[in-house]
Amino acid sequence: MQKVKRMSDIQHKFYDNSITVDELDDLRQAVNHMTDKDLEADMYARWSHSETPDGETLQPHLDRIWGQIRQRVQPRRQRSKRFWWNALKLAAVVLPPLLLAGYMTYQHRLNTSAVPETVISTGNDERATVHLPDGSRVMMNERSTIRYDLASFNQSKRQLKFDGEGFFEIHPDSKHPFLIQSNKLNVQVLGTRFNFYSRRDESRAELVLASGKVLLTAISSGKSVTMKPNQWAVVDKRTGHISVTTLATAVNDATAWCRRELTFRNAPLWMVLSTLEKTYHVRIHTAPSINTEDLFTGTMTSNNINENLEILETSYHFHTRINDNVVEISR
Repeated sequence: MQKVKRMSDIQHKFYDNSITVDELDDLRQAVNHMTDKDLEADMYARWSHSETPDGETLQPHLDRIWGQIRQRVQPRRQRSKRFWWNALKLAAVVLPPLLLAGYMTYQHRLNTSAVPETVISTGNDERATVHLPDGSRVMMNERSTIRYDLASFNQSKRQLKFDGEGFFEIHPDSKHPFLIQSNKLNVQVLGTRFNFYSRRDESRAELVLASGKVLLTAISSGKSVTMKPNQWAVVDKRTGHISVTTLATAVNDATAWCRRELTFRNAPLWMVLSTLEKTYHVRIHTAPSINTEDLFTGTMTSNNINENLEILETSYHFHTRINDNVVEISR
């Protein structure tokens, strides 16, 4: 009962545009487990009990429309029963799509007029390509979120909030600078392409520039760097320290996730294992005899954890065992 009440509260928050990212993920999972029939019934019930902008409920309007339908299909002479039955069959086919379409349009109108902020997010194992109002494009990796104010976007500046990982292709517009706000970081661009990684629950952020020029600023230290193509910036969000290296393969390595690959170049083993934990949603335990500071260079597929563990077994001569969502590594 408590779970049902929680889902009802989350649904109300969704329609009011006050839902959080975590609640949105819970709602997405709940909807995915509903049948089409249950989803249609729930949407119709909410639509019929919604209020118009004047504060009236929609049910009286539905009753009036249904009454008009009944008047038009009143029995007439000998063909009345057949005509009535055909009319009901037609209504059964036509009304549900119309009601659902009306519900979606009505809710969209209310939501966009009340709260102009737009939120796009991806869940586990989800990727999405987002086209922004200015013509810019963002390819979003899993567990990423973009937020921007639809009413003010592209007026004097193009500003959004970002958490996660994405490859940005920014439409050139010198009169409207493009600003990205992330956890303890600011990125300012004019027209460029870059990969940006910054999650609120991690102290490390990365930006790799493919073309153009960007200004990267660490808020905690106030330090800024102007980046050039093929440069890889790593930011310690706790101290605000920014380190920049130039690497010919920087863009190819940073965008490996777009090809569903995991690319490592002189990365310590602990970082490789940490990446595997996040990618496959597992926990990895290593025996004391495993040196996790050993370096690894190579490319893995992000589709099969068993293949990747075999690669590591061959490289480091250890053994792995998977039990549920826990991976044990030992000699």
